[in-house]
Amino acid sequence: MMARAPQDPNLTWLLDVVWGGIDGLQITDSPPEHASASFVVVPSRRRARALVPDAGRAGRAALLAGGATRGRRSKRERALTAWVVGTRPVSGVFRDRVWIVGDDPLRASIESALGGQRVMLAATVRPPGPFRKPVVQAVTPEGRVVAYAKVAWNAVTGANVVAEHTALTGVAALETDAVKAPRPIALVEHKGFPVVLTHPMPASLRRYDASAPPPPPDVSRARAGARGARAAPGGPSGGGGGGGGGAPGAHP
Repeated sequence: MMARAPQDPNLTWLLDVVWGGIDGLQITDSPPEHASASFVVVPSRRRARALVPDAGRAGRAALLAGGATRGRRSKRERALTAWVVGTRPVSGVFRDRVWIVGDDPLRASIESALGGQRVMLAATVRPPGPFRKPVVQAVTPEGRVVAYAKVAWNAVTGANVVAEHTALTGVAALETDAVKAPRPIALVEHKGFPVVLTHPMPASLRRYDASAPPPPPDVSRARAGARGARAAPGGPSGGGGGGGGGAPGAHP
């Protein structure tokens, strides 16, 4: 339970889905003596839009990632916010914090899937819904986004996460440059539900332009192949390492 209110209900939902109900783990907005993770709530707990590491480089990277897929206004706003978050101290601008006390099993699973690489987590705060999954960024302390995790929390989102992992694995197997999709890393488990872990999309990815002409035939063929891979039976059902995996934009 959070220590104080009021709080944006969307932030409450995100914290509960990702970290709630885990034995030995506490979520608090009061500074603890020892914490395993510390987050800045942007812009505030009352109207939260993002939860980023309270560490300059990592927090800045989380906000800037995927900028090429956003509109001009969104990019400007995020760039300014990222500059503030990356400037120490930030307490005079973004005052609200959330701390995690105790071992974080989601971060541990992600770090294991990444070969033991140390990461911090970040997420965009969005309204909840029965089909909506929190998308969590994995960011290195040096400020590099290395993975995204889509976190299932019920039977419907669990089925969707497994289907997405299967589809991404199929796209990766096509070995074509015609279609780009996040490369899967792993399908892991968190709180009894699957989490798909992927590499970030290439930095060269640009925002979709609806006025652009239709894609060339090789792109259409690759898309058809990806749909076929998604429909194929016997997709991966879990596991932490080799085959497989998936915050803000299309990512967080």
